[in-house]
Amino acid sequence: MLAEYYQDETKHTHAKLLKNAGGLDWDAKPPCFKEYPAVTAISLPEPDLSPCKIDQTADSSAVCPGFKTSTVLNPDELSAILFVAYGITSRLSLPQREYLLRAAPSAGALYPTNVYIYAHRVADLKVGLYYYDPRDHTLRQVSSDSAEISHLPETVAAGGFIEQAPLTIILTTSFYRCAWKYKERAYRYCCLDIGHVAENARLAASAFDFGSTCIARFEDGFVNRLLDLEEGEEGTMLFMPIGQIDEAASRRNEVHFQPAPTELDGKSSPLILLMHGHAYLSRADNKSFIEQQRKEIEAKVHKDGLENTVILPNSLPNDKEGLLAAVKRRRSTRNWDTASLSLAALAKRLHHARSHKGMEGCDAIDLYVIAHDVEGLPPGVYVYDDQSNLLQLTKAGEIRAATYAACLFQDVVGNAAAIAVIVVDPSRIPEADGERAYRYSAMEAGAIGERIYLSCEADDLGACGVAAFFDDEMLDILDLRDSGHFVSYLVAMGRKAKS
Repeated sequence: MLAEYYQDETKHTHAKLLKNAGGLDWDAKPPCFKEYPAVTAISLPEPDLSPCKIDQTADSSAVCPGFKTSTVLNPDELSAILFVAYGITSRLSLPQREYLLRAAPSAGALYPTNVYIYAHRVADLKVGLYYYDPRDHTLRQVSSDSAEISHLPETVAAGGFIEQAPLTIILTTSFYRCAWKYKERAYRYCCLDIGHVAENARLAASAFDFGSTCIARFEDGFVNRLLDLEEGEEGTMLFMPIGQIDEAASRRNEVHFQPAPTELDGKSSPLILLMHGHAYLSRADNKSFIEQQRKEIEAKVHKDGLENTVILPNSLPNDKEGLLAAVKRRRSTRNWDTASLSLAALAKRLHHARSHKGMEGCDAIDLYVIAHDVEGLPPGVYVYDDQSNLLQLTKAGEIRAATYAACLFQDVVGNAAAIAVIVVDPSRIPEADGERAYRYSAMEAGAIGERIYLSCEADDLGACGVAAFFDDEMLDILDLRDSGHFVSYLVAMGRKAKS
């Protein structure tokens, strides 16, 4: 598969890093926002989200049956959802540049994700497609063509959700915005960023008792044209219908798709454009194209090996603060306190991390923990069993130095109390969508990372996502080098250093 080739070609190795050790061309850095100078900005109300605990919003394991067609979103709800998803939460001023930091983390603060909305039933807003500009918390209408927009549900899997929902968030990625710095590896980071933003939007929707669902299967060509995207520079990645859940909702027949590899041309690495373009889908008449042959997933934890397992606490403490405060305060922690992380605190992060199903039903992710300094947990590598709420030891012993070296000697990893390692098993990725399925697991890894981020922040703990590491060395640490698995994302955790 192309996805496996891409993963192999974008591995970090010592030789590659030495070869590419040159500096960045700051004059060529692309902007982090899109411009619509001829379109009038529509101001949104000041965002206001009532205090809402992460515990009350994190668990979304239930399948969304559909949405009430009578629901109308009000401007305050729309404002809060967009702000929590991707709003500007802080500014970082350096001698030669200023960074507008957002609610969702992003590698290098490059923010390749763009947020659009389909406003179907939003008070005081005409039906249409809009771009969300975080700089001034405004909307800019990109399409009001009702005839074209009416075909949108026909080009998206589970399009009935979009017909029913008052609001649909559409996430795209600008490839070169990230590839300018991270070259061919940037597509990994683009997918993770989509997961970060999607998780924020889901949590914000839950705060208003709205349901949501993620749809990653759609006809790329039609959607990109509808949003007026330059396909070699920007591509649609995810739809998120949001609204009040209707348990009795009925949806029309599903839309069927088939792989439709498309050649793209743009500023980014040819490998990124090949990877994205070969994942395109088009509508198909034959239902067999979408019958996904799921493979039996073998349980990783066996009850007969209890001597190598640690049963985690079931009674988890309440968060210290609500969702909005956590989102506004969330930053990537760089400095750690020397105090240990409690086992209950780790258990809570893991519970939140695995609290909902994978995107498009793709359950190809395993969650490992590298424990350095966790009370009641001997140092070593563990795999998390969310069904039994326990950790199974896979490698005993102190491996802090090896992890530090494998993560490019980053202190944020070497000094952390614990590292969550998100691992993908390609043999469990659905085959029917071809190369498209790579996106599902990569975006889900980002969503898991963001749940850990916010869960830590809500309890005044620190977290830092890490996507730069020597791939094979990380697999060696996990004893997975010959398994065919790959490491997608790491999140370092611990207590923040006292300022």
